[in-house]
Amino acid sequence: MDISEKQALIVEDASNWVKRHQLSLSELGFKTFVAHDYAEAVGLLRHERFDLAVIDLYLSTKAEPENLNGVFLLQYLFEKNIPVIIVTGYGSRKLADKIYHDFDVFEILDKLAFDTEKFKNYVLQATTFKPATSNNHEKKKAISRKKIEAFITELLRDLGAQPIKSAPTRRENITVRATKPLHVFVSHSAKDKTLAGRLANDLRAAGVEVWYDSDEINVGDSILEKIEQGAKSDFMVIILSPDAVVSWMVKRELVMFLNEERRRGYSLILPVLYKDCDIPPLLEGRRYADFRGDYESGLAELQRSLGMKKGQNSP
Repeated sequence: MDISEKQALIVEDASNWVKRHQLSLSELGFKTFVAHDYAEAVGLLRHERFDLAVIDLYLSTKAEPENLNGVFLLQYLFEKNIPVIIVTGYGSRKLADKIYHDFDVFEILDKLAFDTEKFKNYVLQATTFKPATSNNHEKKKAISRKKIEAFITELLRDLGAQPIKSAPTRRENITVRATKPLHVFVSHSAKDKTLAGRLANDLRAAGVEVWYDSDEINVGDSILEKIEQGAKSDFMVIILSPDAVVSWMVKRELVMFLNEERRRGYSLILPVLYKDCDIPPLLEGRRYADFRGDYESGLAELQRSLGMKKGQNSP
């Protein structure tokens, strides 16, 4: 195949590295597309065909510093059988090594010891090799939802072990933004829609702006893109149940909001216990609103955590 026909996706937030990759790939005859964040990358993956992806794992921006959205793009890339070369910094090297060991990433290069010629050679190999001759072929493993879920679970444990930096407490933050309505993201298993829908309606009736998937995601929308938008909410209400704690999507949403907690510096995840279940380890030390018995008392407890009194509307 003529390499001039090939297209490469660059997923990188640092402009100097974008230019560096563009130059190398253009010299090899690639047409390049650039995504600076997760949403841009998903949009390009939906509309373009790519023969290669060059990604950084941390896509830090002013809005979302030190997020791990590059990791979650791997799901899309693997499903589309796009060879992946990771070019990452020191801070994510341990994570990159684990990804290389567990998944079929073609190669990993460290930004601190980056070699342009080596990178170009890997690009040529990745886009001309037969499936059985990948650099990583001996480690190649089937990419299953179960395996990705296990990886995310381990990632959650690592995130949960990282302390939140010193910053205003949740209630102080509410006071600062008292002139604006609260925005709350409701995370739940599809099997818990009865409670989730009722809770969303009651919070809205109290003046809270609620992100609830049934109302926000339309036919044809990218589910993960929409959820990324919802991650800008002030708080996450996570409904805990046996179905929720094993849900891939709930885990994905929890990772996003853990990143947001680290960025903002205060607690914004509010657990709601709907049914008895094994509480995720990183939520064990948090007080939850108990909805197992009386719904109204659970709602009142949740409203107090949001800085609202019973029957009071959101600021």
